[in-house]
Amino acid sequence: GYQAPWREEVETVGSHTTHNDTELYAAVQDLLHRKHPSARFLHIDPSARFYDSAGLVISPQQTEAVYEQFGELDVAIMRHSGCMMHLNCTITRKWFCDRYKTGQRLVNAFAVGLPAILWNEQGFLDVVAGSSYPAVATTMQEALHWISELVSNSSLRASLRDHALQLAQPYALEQMSRRLVLIMADIMGRPPVLAKTKGAAYLPADSRPDLRTDDATWSENEAQKK
Repeated sequence: GYQAPWREEVETVGSHTTHNDTELYAAVQDLLHRKHPSARFLHIDPSARFYDSAGLVISPQQTEAVYEQFGELDVAIMRHSGCMMHLNCTITRKWFCDRYKTGQRLVNAFAVGLPAILWNEQGFLDVVAGSSYPAVATTMQEALHWISELVSNSSLRASLRDHALQLAQPYALEQMSRRLVLIMADIMGRPPVLAKTKGAAYLPADSRPDLRTDDATWSENEAQKK
């Protein structure tokens, strides 16, 4: 697949998100101006790039365009800065925004081999969990330190590029498809939950146990049958 072009000198440090993290962007711009004047900061806003589809990625061609947009950067900086704040459901915001959307941004960057400095936040940590990926910041100063390191050290940047590509491999379409097949085979291979009420073939959907997560209970029931 597409990989971000390698440039010996860092030209652009940036972020790819619809959110405008003014505090972070101002700090990065100030750092580059003072210590690395040959590099610039770029905020790529997908909603502006895909204005003709209301900011939505709705085709394979647009997915490729997302990867190419990441290729405009040499180093990415990522911090969760709010998502779907208009929703009243905190659970939806937590899972869809804090984990799925946040992690997806990092996977997209890693998939093209883009070194990224990421905040110590759940969605990003889901992607790097169990690895030795080092560029994880807990404070603004740590993030700025990592930016300086990557701008001035091409060997470190190349190492993180390789590390990023490795971390993205489990999220490749082929790998995700295999995992989905295994999940579906597991679900389809389990017996239906019979209703206790006369005349109904199955329990109502909202009354059934979640067989995807209640494995211990299901296994116990199966053992009792034997």
